[in-house]
Amino acid sequence: MTAPVILSPAAHARTRVITTPGDRFGDNVGVVGVVPAEFGSLLATYPLFLRKNGRTGQFEPCAVLGFATHENLFLHGETWDAAYVPLQRLTQPFTLVPDEVSAGPALAIDPASPRVSDSEGEILFLENGEPSAYLTRIAAMIDALRSGSKVAHAYAAHLEALDLIEPVRVEVGFIDGTSATLDGLYAIRADGLRQLRDSALGDLHARGYLELAWYQIASLVQMQALIARKNKRLLEGAQ
Repeated sequence: MTAPVILSPAAHARTRVITTPGDRFGDNVGVVGVVPAEFGSLLATYPLFLRKNGRTGQFEPCAVLGFATHENLFLHGETWDAAYVPLQRLTQPFTLVPDEVSAGPALAIDPASPRVSDSEGEILFLENGEPSAYLTRIAAMIDALRSGSKVAHAYAAHLEALDLIEPVRVEVGFIDGTSATLDGLYAIRADGLRQLRDSALGDLHARGYLELAWYQIASLVQMQALIARKNKRLLEGAQ
């Protein structure tokens, strides 16, 4: 990724962003970071785990999309086959960077992203210099990710302090005889939740974390659906 450039009507009057999903846009990823505000929408489709941030060592929620680093089983050509797409993918190629003028975060774009175009896609600014409806939505999503990451870290840290997070090694076999192993994932200990004392359980509920934890636990049934997607793709490839 090149250095992000802060958006402005003057510099990006003609800039457009292609919103179509696709491998060429980096959507073919096996795991994607998510924030707690998405859990309710995610759990009906994706298995939700935790992983450790390689830089900070903090636990962060994530959704599993496939069984390899560059395998997104929801991606079919230029279609994302799910009712809900994680915010982290929808907000590409935008990010927040420090703004020396305002002394706060500013919305920026990666000018080298294959999504950036001057001839196709969503416009960023109207002729009068105002943000387009698309850019307004993006700004709201980016803000949700920023605030959500703080909630995610606090949520995971609290679960870790209660010894409710455990490492898991997901091993699955497929219809063609091949197999895959997912390492580096962590899950919520359901038995640990059930054994919490009333005071700790009440505190989790008051913080809104109890519901989030059960959302993650409930989402793990989607592993079977993910395996079914993989098997279907293998069968289609064999024909």
